[in-house]
Amino acid sequence: MFSFDFKPLHYEHPWSVSHEHRLSTLLKGDIKVAYLYEAPPKNTFRYRVYNMVQALNQSSRGFSASYFSPDEWSTIAAHIDEIDVFVVSRVRYTAELNQLLTRARNKGKRIFFDIDDFLFDPDYTHLIVDTLDLPSTEDTWNYWFSLISRIRASIQLCDAVITTNAFLAEKLTQYFGKPVHVVPNFMNEEQIGISNQIFQLKKDSGWKRDNDITLGYFSGTQTHNKDFEVIVSALAELFAADSRIKLRIGGHLAISEPIAKYTDRLELLPFCDFVNLQTSVGKVDINLVPLQENVFSNCKSELKYFEAAAVGTVTIATPIYTYSHAIEDGKNGFLSSSYDWLDKLSYIVAHLDEQPSIAESALKDCQERYWLKPQITALERIFSS
Repeated sequence: MFSFDFKPLHYEHPWSVSHEHRLSTLLKGDIKVAYLYEAPPKNTFRYRVYNMVQALNQSSRGFSASYFSPDEWSTIAAHIDEIDVFVVSRVRYTAELNQLLTRARNKGKRIFFDIDDFLFDPDYTHLIVDTLDLPSTEDTWNYWFSLISRIRASIQLCDAVITTNAFLAEKLTQYFGKPVHVVPNFMNEEQIGISNQIFQLKKDSGWKRDNDITLGYFSGTQTHNKDFEVIVSALAELFAADSRIKLRIGGHLAISEPIAKYTDRLELLPFCDFVNLQTSVGKVDINLVPLQENVFSNCKSELKYFEAAAVGTVTIATPIYTYSHAIEDGKNGFLSSSYDWLDKLSYIVAHLDEQPSIAESALKDCQERYWLKPQITALERIFSS
């Protein structure tokens, strides 16, 4: 594990600002972009709403943006003449949403739907439920068929779609026949700020480590048990072969055999906010991103790569679409098919001295593609055209 001392930061949700402040922020620009989302804020909100708004408000081309939950939409309707663009972020269909967007369309406003997952084709509901390792119950099927069908209905109310990668964009184009734009997930200012400090601490220390070799798996949610199973056998063999190997787990995960017997080498982290999580990721030697390989997984974002790269931690990932396009194997990270994890991990463990140069390459790549500034131009182009 990397040896650096970084005290936890005091954290408050940066988006917890008053409705009045957000409305005044929206209305101050020449091109006003209103994001609509469902409460309460979750990861999708952070990546696809908060970060987008933060980027647009740094534009030098007169953009202003803010975000509003359903209980605030009546206020937005009162300012509909002043707003230029509406972006609906993964909001399920409601009559209220339909009414608001119909009014906006009748007044010539542009309407986009932003989506970051393959959640619009009910024919794939069974695949999604299986991939997420959810129980086959009436509640499960009712929830997921409803969610997907209502998201599809909301997309049909919009003029165009914004999504996270070209694979998902192609699926959306085929299904809806609407224009689709790609804006990847990216880092916000808060993440960049703490990540820069952590990366510099590691660099200044000469990439100092202790005697353990700590792998990190940061699932975040309760729906990654089957993803983790991809590497369980490889991890068990590593544990058996090398007493230095430990595993740091962030998020919810069912610990199964054959690694459950190594409890003394498993570190289970409590829930952590997204800013201080960067410290936990920065401590580990290798960031693990195993995934099942199917249509649903191929639509996923590469965020676990760039958030680790920001703090100088090298990633090894399953080569789904986004990771195979983000990572050049051996240069800015590593890729491993399901059958190759043991060999790849063994190689990385044996060549930890190569990690600093790989980490430097990964950081440079992420600054060019996943920092805030590169996305400002993309958003300006989409909302100006």
